[in-house]
Amino acid sequence: MHWILTGMLIVASLATAVYTGYLMRRLFTLEPGVPDVADAAEVQPAPSEPAPSQAAPAEPAAAQPAAAQEKA
Repeated sequence: MHWILTGMLIVASLATAVYTGYLMRRLFTLEPGVPDVADAAEVQPAPSEPAPSQAAPAEPAAAQPAAAQEKA
């Protein structure tokens, strides 16, 4: 009986050491990095209409009605 309890004590000690190593690894291991902007764009829905980057050009004088040209 004495030898069985000694074996169980050794097994319990080894299991404790392995579990402690596992917890230490989890504690000091960094999480994966933040996804890139391109990856985040795939996840988020795209806007229905993109915002214009430049203002729309004004119509040329030839495209305006003749009455508007006389007043100007």
